[in-house]
Amino acid sequence: MLNREKYAEEILNIACDGCNIALINGKLEKCRGVCDKCDFCDNDIRNAGRCREKAKEWANSQYVDWSEVPVDTPILVRDSELFAWSKEHFAKYENGMVYTWANGATSWSGEIVSSWMYAKLAESEEVNRILAEEEKTGGWIPVTERLPEDDKYIMISFKNFTLPDIGRYEADKDGNGAFYPGDDEKSYVEYDLFVNAWMPLPEPYRESEESHD
Repeated sequence: MLNREKYAEEILNIACDGCNIALINGKLEKCRGVCDKCDFCDNDIRNAGRCREKAKEWANSQYVDWSEVPVDTPILVRDSELFAWSKEHFAKYENGMVYTWANGATSWSGEIVSSWMYAKLAESEEVNRILAEEEKTGGWIPVTERLPEDDKYIMISFKNFTLPDIGRYEADKDGNGAFYPGDDEKSYVEYDLFVNAWMPLPEPYRESEESHD
């Protein structure tokens, strides 16, 4: 079932009142120009007509009742249409936002959750396509596709150096960010190193209890 089919009555009533639709905290409402709260808005006045395109995309998307999705369900998420879909595990649905366990973790291994602007259930064909793409890149995530979370240690690859390094990414209040080696206060750029990709660090090795028996 598509969203336009699920919400056909609400869409019709809003249209009959001469209004456009808005999606605020997961609820369909009349557009009242409160753009910073609407999921269809990108907060850029230069793209005033873009919200209509996003509303159309939402209407033609598969309906998902996220409140009924089991924890740890594999889903695809991203924060911008410019980014590729990322594979994560569903954590919760709260205030109209979908949350996943950070860096591919599950409820078994993770404690930190992240919210996303876009989310959808992972279809088997699409997951297979993404896995094939990741196999080609060895698991590396290009910085042009997605940036890591702030202050999380990650493995970093460079455009102009052959060996990877362990570092972190930090963004300021204006949304500008940089990659830093370890706990260093100087960024990689200050060392003339240019980051082109990253990947989450693996979980540390832990001996099983059986090995001590």
